[in-house]
Amino acid sequence: MSNTKLYPAVKSGDILVWNDSFKGQSKYGALIRLLTASDFTHVGIALSCDMGVFSAEANVPKVRTVRIQPNDRLYYIPTPVVHDSIGQDFIDRTKGLKYSYLDAVRSLFGIVDESDDRWQCAEYVLDYIKLYGYDLGKVYTPSRLVTSAMREFRSPLIPYYG
Repeated sequence: MSNTKLYPAVKSGDILVWNDSFKGQSKYGALIRLLTASDFTHVGIALSCDMGVFSAEANVPKVRTVRIQPNDRLYYIPTPVVHDSIGQDFIDRTKGLKYSYLDAVRSLFGIVDESDDRWQCAEYVLDYIKLYGYDLGKVYTPSRLVTSAMREFRSPLIPYYG
């Protein structure tokens, strides 16, 4: 049975969620989980097209868009967001900006520096989602963002099968 019969397809604007490693950097992922008291290590925005599923994300060392690989173990949260030129402009405008290690640590305390051009993953997803009128709160760790998004969108956390 195809997984598309079990779950809706990932669409652009959905939230991607990792929990086992930080995009292949397991030592850094373990540190992020420890410092942020998070069950999850990373979040990004899904971009789905004929070429596959990509993640727009703030990741070490910068904001970027990367293809999701078949062996990536992750989840997604369906959102009501309809990705359009507004979201694409945000992604294009922020691509290449630096990752913020300091904000990754500050996230545990529910703060980030919103005045700089540096990002950490949850902050990036939150700002994207806000473009569409959804305020998930000051939930700057992956786990807090996941909990808030599931509640706000009344959506489950669904395993992604590439």
